Amino acid sequence: TTITGNSIIDHDDVQSRGAALNADGTTVVLTDVTLSGHYAERGGAIWSNGWDITLTGGALTDNSAEDGGAVWYQSSSRTLTLEGVEIGRNTATSRGGVVYLGQGTLDVQGGTLFENTASQGGAVWVESSSATVTVTDATVRDHVASDAALAVYGATVTNTTFQDNTASDVL
Repeated sequence: TTITGNSIIDHDDVQSRGAALNADGTTVVLTDVTLSGHYAERGGAIWSNGWDITLTGGALTDNSAEDGGAVWYQSSSRTLTLEGVEIGRNTATSRGGVVYLGQGTLDVQGGTLFENTASQGGAVWVESSSATVTVTDATVRDHVASDAALAVYGATVTNTTFQDNTASDVL
């Protein structure tokens, strides 16, 4: 499934998984799409169990969930790619202000992650030690968490700026 240049904003229905996109059974490519103002128990905007998801450009803003304020992702052999996406003001009451990563790979290339909050992992919470996270050429700023700002221990981080994150640890 490929979606280009759309906005899905303020979906008010409470969903248990991914209020804007529930990707169970398909690979999804989103280009210049804005997902904003969504709420679900898992993955405020996007929920995926076992499929490749690629977001290029666009924005994930003002979404909320218990786990994965913007995205809840679980896959042992697939990748969630966020390339040049503006990601801000997402909230998780528990883990992962932006992304809850159960398993699989998270690849962040460019873009800005800003003002996301969670009890654990203001930006990203990784559940499994087998998960892989790479952050390249991005800005990570103004996150708040009672645990680590990224809560990604052992992440690969290249040419990335961390600024004004509030937590007990940065990585």
